Amino acid sequence: MSNNPLIIRDREVGEDAFGYLNLTDIWRIAGSPSTKTTSNWRQLPTTDEYIQAVAQNLGKSYVKGKNDKKSVLYTKAGKGGGTFAHVLVALAYGEYLSPALAVEIKTTYQRARTGDLTLVDEILAKADAARHHNEVRDLSKEVRKKYTDALASHEAKSAIGYCTDAIYEVLLGGTARQLIVSRNLPAKANVREALPTGELLQTMNTEYLSAERIEGLNIRGREPCAEASRQVARHVKKVFAEVREDKPLDGGK
Repeated sequence: MSNNPLIIRDREVGEDAFGYLNLTDIWRIAGSPSTKTTSNWRQLPTTDEYIQAVAQNLGKSYVKGKNDKKSVLYTKAGKGGGTFAHVLVALAYGEYLSPALAVEIKTTYQRARTGDLTLVDEILAKADAARHHNEVRDLSKEVRKKYTDALASHEAKSAIGYCTDAIYEVLLGGTARQLIVSRNLPAKANVREALPTGELLQTMNTEYLSAERIEGLNIRGREPCAEASRQVARHVKKVFAEVREDKPLDGGK
């Protein structure tokens, strides 16, 4: 395994002892498209031809030999497993998933292997951003509980998803199900886990203030709680939008 891990979109691509890349990790980074698994890809005639050509060029076997280094593609079961492949094969799979992703993998791979020092700075910056996002996400889980507890205690326990969608529609432009489709997320994805920091902060603030409003005004029931959430979401969205504008806040006072 390389001392310079390959980081794509803030996620590490696993490698074996010989530097072969984990295609399963690349598939996950691409959003885990169910129709583009490594199995689907390997069933294509063009894939078979390409892998055979790579194997022949490198003097290796198509499938796993007596040791992994003798093959260009193999599958490993168990913890840390997946489908591993030579970088030439990994790039072809990345292009099958997304041409843009393939270019990103190629350029990052080249920079990591040539010791590009600017890449180190980028990785550290991304790590700081990732830590900040994780802190926000952890706090948002506490706020989420406050919101769902407020709904449960105000006759809207069965409407938690409905009320959450009311917030999402105002802040993000669609329900959870619609966002999964529009953002190309896995079918069973948790939308909240996929939100960037800015959107997560807006959602978190909306849920906190909605809980305060529901509890403070003793709002009860499915639709009243959903409408209270919508009203707060509109207010939060307005505030977030206004602070980005070159205008005085609070009337310039």
